[in-house]
Amino acid sequence: MSNMPCAPQCLQRTLAAAMVLAAAASATCDGARAEYPERQITMIVCFPAGGGTDIAARLINTSLGEALGKP
Repeated sequence: MSNMPCAPQCLQRTLAAAMVLAAAASATCDGARAEYPERQITMIVCFPAGGGTDIAARLINTSLGEALGKP
């Protein structure tokens, strides 16, 4: 029971250290991120051309290319 008064202080120190580490990690992540995607994305459809799945994949692929800025 004599260790209980130290518990809030230890918790405060632990939380403060975690906040400092989280701030340092988030500050370094922005500079390391590359432009995504770096190259063209290839979509593979495992069904014959001209079918419903192929047409849907082509529509999704066109919209995805416009949204990401890649043809």
